[in-house]
Amino acid sequence: MADDDEPDEATRHRQTIAAVVVVAVLLVGGWWLMSELQRHREIGDCIASGRRDCVPIAPEK
Repeated sequence: MADDDEPDEATRHRQTIAAVVVVAVLLVGGWWLMSELQRHREIGDCIASGRRDCVPIAPEK
């Protein structure tokens, strides 16, 4: 006999899938954040070295 406190198999599968989705979102978000921080650090380093062409400026249309 199964206890009422224990989740059934379908609930456990949904929880597992939800956990995998949450971890995947956190990993993708972390990768994006690190990429943005690296890009801003490179621009900051360029500006700190005295260069003026660190960020391309698009001409107005």
